[in-house]
Amino acid sequence: MKCNQQGVSVVELMLASLLGSILLAFLLRCYCDMRLESQKLVSMADVQQRGRFLSYYFSRGQLMSKGSCLHVREKRSIVPSLVKSDMVSFCVTTRAGAQIPRCEEYFLAKTSRRGASGQRLLSLYVRQPGRRRSELVSGVVRFEVRYWVDRAAGLELLPASMVQKWSNVRVVEMVFLLESLDPVVYSNQSYWMLGQEHQNHSAYKVLPWVVDVAL
Repeated sequence: MKCNQQGVSVVELMLASLLGSILLAFLLRCYCDMRLESQKLVSMADVQQRGRFLSYYFSRGQLMSKGSCLHVREKRSIVPSLVKSDMVSFCVTTRAGAQIPRCEEYFLAKTSRRGASGQRLLSLYVRQPGRRRSELVSGVVRFEVRYWVDRAAGLELLPASMVQKWSNVRVVEMVFLLESLDPVVYSNQSYWMLGQEHQNHSAYKVLPWVVDVAL
């Protein structure tokens, strides 16, 4: 009794290999896309978390103690550690006007850490007069401060150089540009900051964040 058995032909083998290669390439592409999307989501979540921390930190209840008044002190644009940055200084006084020794200055400066591109990272720092600065939030690449000033025509948004009477400042508007700590591929990312559209051509995710402090 003979058994009629036939093996796989060369054409069938080549066809099976081609289909397997196509399927493997498709799965690999899906994996790479999912990995990239996951990195983007993690990057966005990290940037937003730092923004929410800034909103919480600069909330009125955190800046001032119970039964005290919050004031802003004149601090014009400076260049700490060779970084062009605005500086804002908040002071707490009692309602009777007696000064409480609690004034804090906020500005940008370079850290000792370096990013993936080899450049030193920027961070927002806080400093009390006569004390060393301490890092508050990392990945802040731009810091702009504007002031809502009570004038004859009403409230007007002004930079520090145009504020003449600091006791008329009603709201401090701080604009931060937050950047992801790890590179993520973004092509031609546009964002709005201080009423203007900007283009980000780097591989890092950026996000403008605005915090208003009422005095």
